[in-house]
Amino acid sequence: YFTRRFVEAVTETGKVYAIDVEPAALKYVKESLVRMNRPYKAEFILARPDNPGLPNGSVDLIFVCNTFHHLENRTTYFRNVRSSLKPGGRIAIVDYYHDERSGELGFPKKHLVARETVVKEFNAAGYRLVNDHKFLPKQYFLEFAIQ
Repeated sequence: YFTRRFVEAVTETGKVYAIDVEPAALKYVKESLVRMNRPYKAEFILARPDNPGLPNGSVDLIFVCNTFHHLENRTTYFRNVRSSLKPGGRIAIVDYYHDERSGELGFPKKHLVARETVVKEFNAAGYRLVNDHKFLPKQYFLEFAIQ
């Protein structure tokens, strides 16, 4: 869903990196872009669980939606990701609240990471919270930049 939206939003000189640890997920995303039947600028990266495999200084924005809980050693992971960000680059985290605001999700809430934990882990990885968007009723939307 978001890869298609980002591909439509990037400028002529931009590129979208679609990253996953699951080859089938990357294949699905690539096929969905082909079905758009228009040119797109995207690169597909099969990542390791501890490293997304982004080139140094390559991205303005890293977007992580509803998958934060899948990352192990998150503080180390995002400390390592810093080198991939261009100057002024940001990381956006969108995920479900860990409390009653998220409602019924169809999976156990034990998988969710509390907003406060995300902020604490990013601070430990050398980031500061720069935006805390409030327009999503069931999810937090946090933006971080390097301190």
